[in-house]
Amino acid sequence: MAVGNTSLYLPSSHGLDTAVLDAYQQQFQLSIVHTIPEQGLYLQFDAEQRLSLFQAGSKGSVCVDFVSGRLDYRRQKGGGELIAKAVNTKAHQSIIDATAGLGRDSFILASQGCHVRMFERHPTVAALLADGLQRALNHTETHDIAARMTLMPMSFLQAALDDKVQVVYLDPMYPQRQKSAAVKKEMAYFHDLVGESDDDLGLMQQAARLAEKRVVVKRPRLGEFLAAQNPDYQYSGKSTRFDAYIPQKLQDAFSKETL
Repeated sequence: MAVGNTSLYLPSSHGLDTAVLDAYQQQFQLSIVHTIPEQGLYLQFDAEQRLSLFQAGSKGSVCVDFVSGRLDYRRQKGGGELIAKAVNTKAHQSIIDATAGLGRDSFILASQGCHVRMFERHPTVAALLADGLQRALNHTETHDIAARMTLMPMSFLQAALDDKVQVVYLDPMYPQRQKSAAVKKEMAYFHDLVGESDDDLGLMQQAARLAEKRVVVKRPRLGEFLAAQNPDYQYSGKSTRFDAYIPQKLQDAFSKETL
């Protein structure tokens, strides 16, 4: 995955806090520009002051919004039962989401009472997450959920981690289906930015080392097993499947493969 500076477009009269912008620039490697880029992906605060990812010359955008829309509906009406079963949120409350992306699964787990550390390797995506998380913290109905979510803007594989958690959750980027109407435009932007996972084996090995109870992997329902490892349990929906692994069995399998 190539990571370069992403432009943050700001109109000259943006009215945003300078200290906040400076912090975003430094932490998330953003280059502030005052004209809309003519090509590629760029960031901009939308009409609702949400940091959003845009594609030059195209309509649509992607942002992290835990306060309204689909995630708010799921929070109020229930949802995420399949992921809750796979993780076993009633018994397992300490989670690492090693591939956080837009944070939707982390939010569902946190709404079930879990404490989630979200690792995101791409600085632009981490910036979107940081913005969405702050807005959720500022909102009365989502504050307690957001307070259980901790953003770690770094690669899970490169982080110096020794403390164990009950569950490590993995949702590596699926290969993009060419010319498929099922691929939403906003997720196509996201795929262009992040690309596909390039170290599935490394993710599984690190997850097995740090998880005490389970490693849970989200896959397309008919997708291959991650790193060619057969799961101990499966939880399948209409389009998505969760593969659950016992960490010690995973470690034993990896040890045999290296002999």
